[in-house]
Formats: sequence, structure tokens, C-alpha cells
Amino acid sequence: MSHKGNSFFEKFSNWAVKFTGSAYAFVGAFLIVLVWAVSGPFLIILKPGSW
Repeated sequence: MSHKGNSFFEKFSNWAVKFTGSAYAFVGAFLIVLVWAVSGPFLIILKPGSW
């Protein structure tokens, strides 16, 4: 089956595949995990019912 042009979904999915395999995506995910790991002990104090 031949397409005359790429659909929006096809263009978006191609972009998503390229981005998620990039170094920028890896660094972003690593920074999110790092911030979560560092802030975890401090956020426990703010949890309702923990005080």
C-alpha cells in the first residue's frame, strides 16, 4: 500500500523514535532520576500523615 505523503502520526512517530534514542533524552531522564533521588528524603516530610 503506497502513501502519497506521510500522515501526522507517521511524522510524529518518526520524530519520537529519533528523539528517544538520542543523547538528549538519556541526559534528561538521568537528571530527572537524580533530582528525584536527591529530593526524596526531603519530600517525605511533606507527605500528609507522616507527621
